Amino acid sequence: MKNIIPEKISIQFIKAYKTLVIASEEFLTKPVKPHSIKVNFGQMSAFNFEKKKIRIRIDVILDGLNITGDDIGLHGEFGMEYHLHVKNLQDFVVEEMGQKKVSGMLGETLMGIVYSTSRGIILEKTQGTYFNGAIIPIISPRDLIEPPKESTKKL
Repeated sequence: MKNIIPEKISIQFIKAYKTLVIASEEFLTKPVKPHSIKVNFGQMSAFNFEKKKIRIRIDVILDGLNITGDDIGLHGEFGMEYHLHVKNLQDFVVEEMGQKKVSGMLGETLMGIVYSTSRGIILEKTQGTYFNGAIIPIISPRDLIEPPKESTKKL
């Protein structure tokens, strides 16, 4: 397996397909600053090995919590789609049981790129909302490759 060469990876475009912040009627009647935010995230990837292209969709769900960890009626949903091109993708493709798969090293690199970019988008999209610029936690990119996760970030 070869080393990752950052210059051979490019983001072709980014689209936000969901940016939603919802406050319940109870929350709007008596708004409170969230003590922490529960964060759920997941992703779905698709590959075009011949064209050396990868599509990654990442979904992030936020729920505001009070000091005891109860939901306060503040909810956010964010979905971003990334199209990436990896000039030397073939160097990172392995075949297992007749199926092509991307090596974990490249997968983690790409997940790191899309998650860190998504963190910035979510921060910007939550400015001026009751989330007041949510900064979602830093995670291992490996966590995105595995099944959907949940974490709680104290503010």
